[in-house]
Amino acid sequence: MKSRVTKALRSVASIGVTAAASLSRSLQSPGDAALGFLFTHRYQRFYLENLYEVAAHVAHARRIRVMARSDYAFQVSLWQKMRGYDYLIHTRPFQTNAFYNRNTQHVLMSHGIDTGIYDDLGTLSFGHGRVLDAQRNRLYSHLLVGFEWAREAAECEVPEYRDRVLVIGDRRRDRVVQLENQRPRVRNEFALEAHERCVVIATTHSGRCLIANHFHDLVTLLETEIPGIRYQVVVHPYAASKYPDQYTHLTRLCERHGPRVQIADQRRLDELLVAADLMISDHGSLSMYYALLRRPLAYVSLDDRLRPDFPLMSILKSSFRLRHLREAFDLIHALAEGRLQSQMNPGVLDRLDRFGGPFEEQARKVLESLVLDLGRQ
Repeated sequence: MKSRVTKALRSVASIGVTAAASLSRSLQSPGDAALGFLFTHRYQRFYLENLYEVAAHVAHARRIRVMARSDYAFQVSLWQKMRGYDYLIHTRPFQTNAFYNRNTQHVLMSHGIDTGIYDDLGTLSFGHGRVLDAQRNRLYSHLLVGFEWAREAAECEVPEYRDRVLVIGDRRRDRVVQLENQRPRVRNEFALEAHERCVVIATTHSGRCLIANHFHDLVTLLETEIPGIRYQVVVHPYAASKYPDQYTHLTRLCERHGPRVQIADQRRLDELLVAADLMISDHGSLSMYYALLRRPLAYVSLDDRLRPDFPLMSILKSSFRLRHLREAFDLIHALAEGRLQSQMNPGVLDRLDRFGGPFEEQARKVLESLVLDLGRQ
């Protein structure tokens, strides 16, 4: 266990060093003002690497330093090093003012589509327990979200941030929509024949996920051959380490059944969503990106922490709801026979799709405003 944690820490740190070095090379003449990024996990680089590029381009002309740092498990020495920054953009909510110079402006970024799941503190990721102190004072100058619906939800949950929640777009959303226009090519890359249908089964990593609660049904489903149906199983990396016996069983099952059943490549999830004809999931946010494509989506209800008024639950409520994974057999047979149609609520989907513009464009506008504030200081 200790070796895995050490390896994870080194991996996260290496990403921070690499990102910081690349940005430092692009800023040969740093000025006095500074904009910093703090990110926690490896997968957050996917959401933030373009933001680094946008920030570096915007800040360079104004002689403002931009740096990226890993921010893992309250590394106090790192927090001390970052005291000199004027703006710090975080990807995980912490009680920031306990560690930083109070003159620093802190910004919290949701690193994807905010799902509205209660965390272990009993509050949402943008809930009062994360972004307000005990006196309900704001800990952050702004909150950054992917799309308009998330902004509305955040301001409803913490009205203290009204007019301080900024929409920067979502890179994964942009990529999925772009790839949809190339769907024949994408399906060909997955070696899918014209008559074949791809079913994606996605599991998250919490104790309320498919691999933990419906594993026997999952194995039965995958082992049952239905003509014209191929399966891709998305296993969150945390789930693979948290449930090693189940993951090993899945790996061996895929080896036995060859191309009919495969464990999805985590590096090609965007392409996989576009290639899929049906997605079956628990409460993971991949469901929301897939919903943008307006194809059949099924949801196994496992998590009672989901807020009914937040985007994820609103999407899932308008999908096919399954009490047990074995109920998916009927949907898959209907898909194979060409009878399955999406039942998603068009109004909900239209609301989900209001991102305001491409990520680079939206993020540039937001970062321009932050950088201009730095220039006036």
